[in-house]
Amino acid sequence: MPEDVYEELRLASLYDYLNPWDDQDAFYTAQAESLGGPVLDVGCGTGRLAVHIAERGLEVTGVEPGAGMIAVARSRRGTELVEWVHAPGQTFEVGTRFALAYMTGHAFQAVHSSEGATALLANVGRHLAPEGRFIFETRNPLDRAWLRWTGDRSLVETEEHGPIQESYEVAEQSDGLIALTHHIRLLDRGEELVGHSQLRFPSREQVEVECDAAGLEVLEWYGGWDGRPLTEECEEMIAVTQPAAGRG
Repeated sequence: MPEDVYEELRLASLYDYLNPWDDQDAFYTAQAESLGGPVLDVGCGTGRLAVHIAERGLEVTGVEPGAGMIAVARSRRGTELVEWVHAPGQTFEVGTRFALAYMTGHAFQAVHSSEGATALLANVGRHLAPEGRFIFETRNPLDRAWLRWTGDRSLVETEEHGPIQESYEVAEQSDGLIALTHHIRLLDRGEELVGHSQLRFPSREQVEVECDAAGLEVLEWYGGWDGRPLTEECEEMIAVTQPAAGRG
C-alpha cells in the first residue's frame, strides 16, 4: 500500500490543521529546553515542532522521508532556522552529535517492520552524543486504539480551506499492520481527498528488544505526557533511551 498521505503535497499541507498542537508537542519542547541542543527531529513531518524549538534558540535538524511533508516544512515561516534533511531515518547522515533526538507524532509506528525499526534506532543512536537521549512514543497495543478511529473526526475550521473533516477506514492486516484509508473532505468545495497509510503497534517488550539490538538502553518508560509511569492501561508508551555503555 502506498504511503501517499506523507508523499502528496496537498495531503501533507492539511496535516497541521487536522493535528493541532497538543500535549506531546509541549512535552518534547520541555525536553529540548531541559537537555539543550543540538536537537534532532526524526520524522519531522511538516516541521512545526522543529521550528518551534529552533525559535527558542536551539540548533535543530529535521529529518523527513516524505516528499510532501518536507516540502511543507521547507516552505513554512521560520524554515531558515532549521537544517532540513530529506532522507529515511535508517540512512540519513549528518555531521553532528545530538544532545536530544526525538520522534513524535507516532512516527515510529510508520516503520513497518522490526528490522526497519532496529535500523532506525541504530542510526539515530550513532548520531547521539555519549550522554544524549533519544525519546519517542508508540501507542500501547493493549489499548487497541484503532478500534476507536472509525467515523468522522471533529470539524476543523480553516481560513485557507474553509471547514475540513477527516474520517478513516481501518483494516487489520495479516502481517499485523493496521491499514488506514484517510478521507479528507473540504466541505465548502465539495471535494474529497483520499490518502493511505499503515501503522505498526509493537509491544513494550518488542521495542526493548529492538533498542537492545540497536545499541540503545531504555532508561525510562512513561505512560503519558505528564510523566506518569507506564502501565498496561496507558494509551501511550514513551521510551527514553541513550547509547548503551561502551556502545555509543
